[in-house]
Parts: sequence; C-alpha cells; structure tokens
Amino acid sequence: MESRWKGQTDASYWFQIFYVTRMVVHTPLQFVTLKNNPKLLAQMTMHHVLSACSFGSGLMTGRMHFFAVFDG
Repeated sequence: MESRWKGQTDASYWFQIFYVTRMVVHTPLQFVTLKNNPKLLAQMTMHHVLSACSFGSGLMTGRMHFFAVFDG
C-alpha cells in the first residue's frame, strides 16, 4: 500500500516522461488543428497544461507513480 504513494519504477518513470513529452509537443500542434473551434482549443490547451503539470510533479517528487500509470 505504501508503494502506491512513494513507489517508483523504471517503467513508471519512463511512462511519465513520454506522457509529459507528448503533452508538451502536442500543445502547439493543436493551435493549427483546432483554429476553427476556439472553445475546444481552450479546453484542450488547459487539459494538456494540467496533465503535463500533474505528471511532471510526480516526476519531480518521485511520488504517486502508481496513480499516474493507472490513470494513463
């Protein structure tokens, strides 16, 4: 039970690295693909920013990797 909060594996670490990278790379691309739908653009931008921050904080602290991988 304790490892769900403080556990970290190589697989969970790399999963989060790839996830954050995808969010960061995809954010500018959506400005091109969603330029005709500003409401969806705003929603997706906030989704990508919040996701990158959430997963990134798990990377920086080394905590809650279980929940990040479970969510992903």
